[in-house]
Amino acid sequence: MPTHEWLRDFASLDLFPSKHIFSGRTPQSRPLILHIGSGDSTIPYELIKRGYINQICLDFPPLLYPVPAVVGVIWELGDVQKMLAFPDRSIDIGLSKSTLDVIIRGSP
Repeated sequence: MPTHEWLRDFASLDLFPSKHIFSGRTPQSRPLILHIGSGDSTIPYELIKRGYINQICLDFPPLLYPVPAVVGVIWELGDVQKMLAFPDRSIDIGLSKSTLDVIIRGSP
């Protein structure tokens, strides 16, 4: 299955999430991680390898190919500007690697 990273791969970002985003939230605490504008990023798979098994990947365009089913990751079709399905304070960690670029420049 083809995947790509628009900006940097997880290996080049590896220390940043653990130091600045997870803020002591360990895999054992099962934080709910929302990947906003996830596309076909490999980051959810990298986090699964580290034990984070409570993830939702949200993006608005349907992927052109099937995403492999992985225990601990749910893939949802949705608009990040209308996230009504998520109650307030239900997400522990929100990750958005390049959604800001898409919102500023527009979708292809």
